[in-house]
Amino acid sequence: MTAAVTIRNLTKLFQTSSAEQLRVLRAPVDVPELLRDIQHLLNPRALQRNTSVSLEMRNLPPAVLTDAVRLRQIILNLVTNAVKFTTAGRVSIIAQFTAPLEGPSGTLTIHVADTGIGLSREQQERLFKPFVQADDNHHHLYGGTGLGLVISQRLALLLGGQIQVESEVGVGSTFTLQLPVESSVLPATKPPSVNAIKPISPTAAVERRILIVDDIADNRRLLRRLLGASGFQVDVADDGESAVAMAIAAVNDSHPYDVILMDMLMPTLDGYEATRRLRDHGYAGLIIALTAHASPVDEAKCRDAGCDDFITKPFDCEQLIARIHSTLSARASGILAESPH
Repeated sequence: MTAAVTIRNLTKLFQTSSAEQLRVLRAPVDVPELLRDIQHLLNPRALQRNTSVSLEMRNLPPAVLTDAVRLRQIILNLVTNAVKFTTAGRVSIIAQFTAPLEGPSGTLTIHVADTGIGLSREQQERLFKPFVQADDNHHHLYGGTGLGLVISQRLALLLGGQIQVESEVGVGSTFTLQLPVESSVLPATKPPSVNAIKPISPTAAVERRILIVDDIADNRRLLRRLLGASGFQVDVADDGESAVAMAIAAVNDSHPYDVILMDMLMPTLDGYEATRRLRDHGYAGLIIALTAHASPVDEAKCRDAGCDDFITKPFDCEQLIARIHSTLSARASGILAESPH
């Protein structure tokens, strides 16, 4: 994000998360599968910090009625924060469903506990205020705008619940999400899991070349398998510098990539700077940001760097493929113009 994006601009972006845009869509959600996806997504990042993400589930029904997108965003934000502030420790996700009376209604409780740096009482009181981090040291050491917890709390309230925190400096923190839900059953048909991927539209992807850029090997393997099974010709890069070199070389060879799927958080040269370098070089191809940070501010930051679209982790396999195809179709039809160069 450039310096031109002021606190006033940030406030406007945050306020765009209005009731109109944050409609609640309640449907059966497979909470165990959702939690396993988040654990699988963030554990490689945790391992890089000598940390691990564990998962414990107690008395969870086959499904609960809630908004899957909002629930995923809340938990992902909480676990991402826990990993960020924990070095050489552990992050635990503990989920349980309690029903005080017979019937479907009950409470879904998810604890995200870490053995990280912890928070003082004063810092805890400031956590859920927009644009306020725990303190300046947190900002310099770990980065971020401080919006993740604010948005998570807002989404929890939207779903009828809340987030609470207990923490001790030097010991760790526990963030607890409590949501009123109803137990349910899953629909007869579900989207295929990553372990059962089938080509979704091979003819639509024929001869389509895609470059996957991600510093985590597990993520590259997952995306290569998913996109390869859907008919794409897949290349991979493990950092921003390699991605820039490969994309420019492909253009020079008159065989450019149709899409670059760019992870935004990478060491040395991150996705934001890699995208800027490509755009500065005159690269006009499609670049889609793939990031675990899902706030309106994060999306604006990706687009400001030069990304054409924005997809959040964890993703649904079919939705990811559909989103890539829709972006390609929009470019082909002229709805999405070429990025300026």
